[in-house]
Amino acid sequence: MARLLGPTALGIWVILSMIPSYAEAFGRIKTDVAAVYFIGQKTFRREEILANLNLIAIISATVVLSIIIWQFDPIYEWLFQNDSGDHRSKLVLLLFQIPINFLYLNYTYFHIAHENIFVYNRMVVINALSNSIIVIGLITLTEFGLWSVIIGLIVAPLMSLIYGSFSIDRENWTRVFPCKEVTIALLRYGIHFYLGGILGQLQQSGTHFIAVVYLLPAQMAFLSQGQGVGMMLNNIVKPISTILFPRVSSLDKSQAVQISCNAFRVSCILMLTSGFLLAIFAEHLIVLLYGSDFRSTASVIRFLMPGLVIMGVCGTLTNYFSGIGKASIIPKIQIIPVMLQLLLAWVLMQSWGINGAAAAISIGGIFYGLLTLLVFINMSGASYRMLIPCSSDFLFIKNFAIKRFDRYLN
Repeated sequence: MARLLGPTALGIWVILSMIPSYAEAFGRIKTDVAAVYFIGQKTFRREEILANLNLIAIISATVVLSIIIWQFDPIYEWLFQNDSGDHRSKLVLLLFQIPINFLYLNYTYFHIAHENIFVYNRMVVINALSNSIIVIGLITLTEFGLWSVIIGLIVAPLMSLIYGSFSIDRENWTRVFPCKEVTIALLRYGIHFYLGGILGQLQQSGTHFIAVVYLLPAQMAFLSQGQGVGMMLNNIVKPISTILFPRVSSLDKSQAVQISCNAFRVSCILMLTSGFLLAIFAEHLIVLLYGSDFRSTASVIRFLMPGLVIMGVCGTLTNYFSGIGKASIIPKIQIIPVMLQLLLAWVLMQSWGINGAAAAISIGGIFYGLLTLLVFINMSGASYRMLIPCSSDFLFIKNFAIKRFDRYLN
């Protein structure tokens, strides 16, 4: 997409996509994440949980859309103060993605809670693959330009949502309606994930909100693309985190600590190795994938790498807090690193521009990761020795890779 659109058009897309990103952070109550805990604990019937999740998603999406439409002009003027084009109609169409995405996430977390990883992976693949086909096809065969990206972002999660809905095993289900008790329980526990989600969004893209004042659309593209390529590292450990949360929810404390430490050690090996290689070959990779126009992205990646690696490794430990019913700790850990990052972004961008923005994000990520690690050790009682990778971890990764490769060949 970046190669086909070019830096300026990609920068416009980065700015446009801030609306659904912040809508999810501020409008989605994260009851879908809370449902993983309640399903693991078998507190309510799963059909009751799903019915309440969908009602909450519809109501929250309606509230978010109402606020955006009410304040549409001020929001638009802030985002596009450094661009003279008219992108209002694109932004209006993009709003349809918000309720679709809320419902899509409900079903992904519902399947995660049941450790139905096959269906979850299918949903992710359908979303990613159909989005790529739609966007690349429309950009290549038509003159739609950015409209192609918006259409893909709406249609792809809708297709995945339909698949996820029909893939639920509804045997022995009874007809239920949303009820007050389940809704209150989901909201009470979900509020901790909600606060963490807001802070997480500010940590990930809050710098962009400041950057629209100081950077041109093309520079916004370089910053966002650097984060995007760097965040690909998280895809290495994301499968670990996906299964860790529901697994911890169903274990006793000692087992939860042990499995969390195991996940941390394996993630540490994978992230450090991958991050080191990506930093070395960043420029060659960017030019190969996106063309020489995006060469500046490589320096952004190198600034971001320390923070992304440390935050990615230590981020696996947040599943321990969520799984034992202590999700309220996560936003408490996040708030100081996020404030530090935004302050540094405002100061450093005035002197260093795009590199200052990347440096601020990296420093905030390092601080957040180390703080998470310290809180985990204090709460769980785990020793530092339990978190240091050993030969058995390397052997585990080797055997796992061999098994996956053999399965692929056969």
